[in-house]
Amino acid sequence: MKHTPVSSAATRGIPKRQRIDATVRLFLERPELRREEQILTKLINIAVRALTRPGHRRSLKTRPALYSRYRGNAFPLRDQSGRKLVRWRSLSPWMKTQIAALCLGETRFVQIRLHPHDQVRAEVGDLRLKEYLRDRLVRCLRCEFEQVPWFYIVIEDQDTDGSSFVRPHLHGAIQIPRAPVPTLKDGRPTARYRRIIDDAGLEEAEYLAGRMKIDRALRRASGNDGGRPAVVQGRSQLNNVWKRKPYKPLRNNEWVSYALKTMNAVSPALPDNRLSMARALNQEAQRLWALIREGEAALSKWP
Repeated sequence: MKHTPVSSAATRGIPKRQRIDATVRLFLERPELRREEQILTKLINIAVRALTRPGHRRSLKTRPALYSRYRGNAFPLRDQSGRKLVRWRSLSPWMKTQIAALCLGETRFVQIRLHPHDQVRAEVGDLRLKEYLRDRLVRCLRCEFEQVPWFYIVIEDQDTDGSSFVRPHLHGAIQIPRAPVPTLKDGRPTARYRRIIDDAGLEEAEYLAGRMKIDRALRRASGNDGGRPAVVQGRSQLNNVWKRKPYKPLRNNEWVSYALKTMNAVSPALPDNRLSMARALNQEAQRLWALIREGEAALSKWP
């Protein structure tokens, strides 16, 4: 007779907690998001079709490469009832961030999770933490780059299941620009970057230099740049900054949903609006939405 193993939770009489992905959770709380999700799915399918069928891109009336994956004969996009899409201001924060993520998908970027150093949190207070970290991040990025890279961040203070409160932290994504490689006194790149240039070319070396600058800015902005204690009240601060390349840059909607998974939850300390976005990314997302909504005619309005 075949033996079927029984989980330890079942033997203790404890019901097993079922995992619900972030998008499903948001839709259960706000069913109206499903209409926007249908539009987003349609948009991503257009991009996939354009990538796999080059003839789809050749049909463009205006030929700049910008967002060519999302274009072709499909724009202006219509909703499921064949009506014109709503204006940008009527979109939910979830959909605005999804459109911003599509803009980031045209660049190199990393997904991030930031815990502010516990000393920073104690000094600033949870209510002001979002604005403080947003403004600090902008200043630190401006010190590293001529232009602030695109980014969005969402602050939350609940665990993945929304069942208990945790330390306030941020999820989001940030663009990786190219940056000059570090050089020696004689002007040559350092040994590490010379190897990358020899193996993969100058562009890859410059993207690595950009990633190093991004890491430095994230650590400085969140107080995790080494100037504060590594342990506060028994809690390690060593893993407060986390970065990862996206698994699927084009189909990155689940990460956005994960970042915004508690946007409807009540918090005793955090503000109701927990999303922050770089101004340049917000403007770019609005331009992309105008292209989706109005078609090729929208390109003539772009600066």
